[in-house]
Amino acid sequence: MGGRISLQTVVDPSLLFPFVLPELRLCRLLSFTPFILTIQFYFINLIQTIIMRTSSAFMNLVLAFFAGLSLMTLDVLAIPLEIRGSMDISGSNFTTRALFGSAQEEFVGFHGTNGANAQVYMARGNAAGGGIPVPPAFNGADAELGPGLYVSDDITVAQTFASGSAAGNANRGNRLNGANTPFVCVVTANDQNEWRNTVRKVWVPVNEIATLVGGRNDPGKLAAQERRMATIGGTRDNTVRFSILDKDRPTAPRNGNQMVLPAGVQSRFSIKICAPVSSTINRLLADLRSPSYPQFSYINLRTPWHIV
Repeated sequence: MGGRISLQTVVDPSLLFPFVLPELRLCRLLSFTPFILTIQFYFINLIQTIIMRTSSAFMNLVLAFFAGLSLMTLDVLAIPLEIRGSMDISGSNFTTRALFGSAQEEFVGFHGTNGANAQVYMARGNAAGGGIPVPPAFNGADAELGPGLYVSDDITVAQTFASGSAAGNANRGNRLNGANTPFVCVVTANDQNEWRNTVRKVWVPVNEIATLVGGRNDPGKLAAQERRMATIGGTRDNTVRFSILDKDRPTAPRNGNQMVLPAGVQSRFSIKICAPVSSTINRLLADLRSPSYPQFSYINLRTPWHIV
């Protein structure tokens, strides 16, 4: 043997690197493209042959390392685009986006709407660059936090608003493209780091929530919100506002919270997945692959999300 290291038992060089195994295993399950699998088969055999003919132990390790990364790349290419890019399979935020240097997304809540809007949101969200189409003046029950797209940490809240949106269309006779079918959508920040550290965010206290007065939102409380945003250099167009959802029951055990994404920041978020509100909460959460209130709560995220 002349000191040569034989790795004849190595079928997949990536086995030398257990820290990539969780992702590789899922990729194996999701790799259904025959063309990709054929390339992998010949690639593995080529690398194994080179390793067996190489006398340097160091070169063996280098080849095996790059072989593992190459196989992972091929696997990721075989994964559907809507799944690729937001996978977190090891339980430690080891994602394909993080691995290949792209921005990592972050789940930020649920939006309730109708099927017609859901189709528009998903078409834009799954397109290159993502983003959310700017909605009308407001998209919430009564725009207590000003204009923008309203999102909640509680899926039951989103379900309620989805049912209201669909029922409104049905009452108006609009039955095209699922307009009278309620849908719940998952809202994600396109870049976790940007969302947490760059986008301005404020928590609006109960006494500044702009409830309706005479058919319009209390202008004095909206002005108070703007003064609060100004203290961090923000405006109504570039600052995300948070508050509890039911100001009359601030200590309710299952109350939920809300936030509004103003038009100026909606390009930094996306809606890629929506599901019809036609099943149980647990099944809907499974379909959307997302957590919900109270385990997921904006109040508990004030520190990591830097909500002032």
